[in-house]
Amino acid sequence: MSNKNQLLTKSQFDELLKSDKWKIEEIDPTIIKATPLIQRKHQILGAFASGDANATRPLNGHQAVLGMDVLVYEERPWRNKGEEDVNVYHYIITQTFRVDFPYRIQGPYRTEALVDHWPSGLPLGPYQN
Repeated sequence: MSNKNQLLTKSQFDELLKSDKWKIEEIDPTIIKATPLIQRKHQILGAFASGDANATRPLNGHQAVLGMDVLVYEERPWRNKGEEDVNVYHYIITQTFRVDFPYRIQGPYRTEALVDHWPSGLPLGPYQN
C-alpha cells in the first residue's frame, strides 16, 4: 500500500490527541472525517488514537507523537484472501518543527496497528445494513 503524508496544523493535531502518555482514546468520527489524508471516510466505523506530544515512539520507521487506527467497513471483502468485513488502517503523526504546520500525518499503513489489517471475529451486527 502506498503511504502518503500531509501537513497538519496544531489545532488539527490537538483534535486527535485526547490524552498524553500514550493512552488509547476513541476519536469522534466527525473529527476523523475532517482529518486530511484519511481514506474511505464514508465507511468509517470508528477510530482510536494514542500519543504524547512530548514523547515520541518508533512507529512505521519514524519517531511518532501519535498513532491512530481507523476501522472501516469493507463492503466487498475478498473472502478467498482471508479478508473480513472490517479493514484497519494505521496512521502516524510526526513533528515537522515548523511554526505553520508543526505536524505531519502519514499512512495508511497495514502494519503496527493494534490489530491485524484484516481482523477476524469482529462482530458488526448493528453496523450492517
